[in-house]
Amino acid sequence: MHHISIQRTGGINYLNLKVLLNLLSVLQSRILGYPLFTMATFEELKTPFITQRELHPVTSTRILNLLDKTPRLSGPSKLILRAFILYTTNPNFFKVFPHLSSQESDELALLSVIGLRNLRNWRECPATYPSPWSNPFKKPEKPLHAIGRELLPMFDIKQPGPTLPEEDLSRFFSFTDACKERHQQRSVITGVEYSSAADVAHIFPHSTLQHKSPNSVLTWRFLVLFLGEQIRDILVKELHSDLHGIQTPASGILLALDTRTSYDHGFFTLVPYRRPRNNPHYVDVIYRVISTQPDVKYSSTYLDPDIDRQMTIDMNGVPTPNQIGDESKALQDGFKIRIGTNDPTLLPIPSHILLFWHGFLWDVLGAAGMSGWGNEAVLQVSGRPPGYPRDSPISSPVPKKRKSARPTGPPLSKVYQSGDGAYDRDWLDEHDLEWTYSDRSFSGADEDVTFTPLEQL
Repeated sequence: MHHISIQRTGGINYLNLKVLLNLLSVLQSRILGYPLFTMATFEELKTPFITQRELHPVTSTRILNLLDKTPRLSGPSKLILRAFILYTTNPNFFKVFPHLSSQESDELALLSVIGLRNLRNWRECPATYPSPWSNPFKKPEKPLHAIGRELLPMFDIKQPGPTLPEEDLSRFFSFTDACKERHQQRSVITGVEYSSAADVAHIFPHSTLQHKSPNSVLTWRFLVLFLGEQIRDILVKELHSDLHGIQTPASGILLALDTRTSYDHGFFTLVPYRRPRNNPHYVDVIYRVISTQPDVKYSSTYLDPDIDRQMTIDMNGVPTPNQIGDESKALQDGFKIRIGTNDPTLLPIPSHILLFWHGFLWDVLGAAGMSGWGNEAVLQVSGRPPGYPRDSPISSPVPKKRKSARPTGPPLSKVYQSGDGAYDRDWLDEHDLEWTYSDRSFSGADEDVTFTPLEQL
């Protein structure tokens, strides 16, 4: 039994008061299923990806008008560059872009396509230069590794890219297990505990940090031009860290299989909006719908609509998931979700910077016409519609059948195809380059073909 010591002044000893409040919190949570009060104070989370369009709207409009009137630029190039202008965070871009030639603008558009495809990467196969049969871009007159390199000094880039890890990164079992342990086998979206029908989604594709891959070089070259060095460094700090890097739970969330696929396709995103001050145990996010695909339209959850009832927070700020309901509810845009951990050191919560990045990236892809919603494989309706019992069977997403070959494509002997692009063998041979897809390595006779570290490029 805990005793409360009453002082002569009529006050209550602080330590005993804390014990009493903790006991009351536990009792009310067990009786009511949710806490009556919390002592947390929150800080509002804001995205670091502030576009230059928001800061300089008049200049942005003038740059867009200039782009529309630029001669010798194809429609696809203008579409990509329009998305670049709308979402760039690079403070030097508006100063430099009016002075770019048509050829330099085309090269920037091509580099953007390559970078965005690799950042999208929901098929887990990287893309370099798309063949002319799969994309209306001209073949560059320079080797793959040199695309965009001459643009770096024009934008006053002092450090082109980060030094990448010496060892290739991959989805180790320890990463998956750590994310599952943090979420206690529960899906972030539904709140249901899964034994096997769940998987961990990488918030940021780990393939962009492969030091042997040419795709990493081109992707980070695009990122530094698109984001600028300051914002690029903020992103790198979240990715390349031993404690809270891309291979820790800070870059992953546990989702049901069908929901995970929808997340990878950018059908929805989780926008962080607040976290408790001086408490790294949880973060509150908002479910934001990006696509109108059926997978999102008929999504459901078992979580309580009141975010404060989803978890019990003890006096030390440690959250414990509350029991969920027996029937699902429609998951609407704006639904609030609490993501927590009982060990922020070993099992950190998802990085709010990376969560902001996920939504930002799919906004850019949508503006560039690269979201894949209209002409890529569309998922069939899966999951549990609202009102279904919690223990009903869950179906995995089934992609639509795709044709084995393009009806107007070249002979397959001429093209090396992958899931997210095609590689022109003749063009690679012409430039004395070779692409080996089995180990995703890149080699050639050009002495400049080196990728570690990126500062040497």
